Amino acid sequence: MFSPREYRGGRVKVYGCSPGCLVLSLLLSAVLTLLVNLLIRAF
Repeated sequence: MFSPREYRGGRVKVYGCSPGCLVLSLLLSAVLTLLVNLLIRAF
């Protein structure tokens, strides 16, 4: 999932995320943001 892709015979490595991984990370970020906001309002 996070392994680098090699181009030009291995001289160029690109680190990235697949589209599914990107969507998952965005959703996780939104959920954590909401959770932190709820915790802040609770105190």
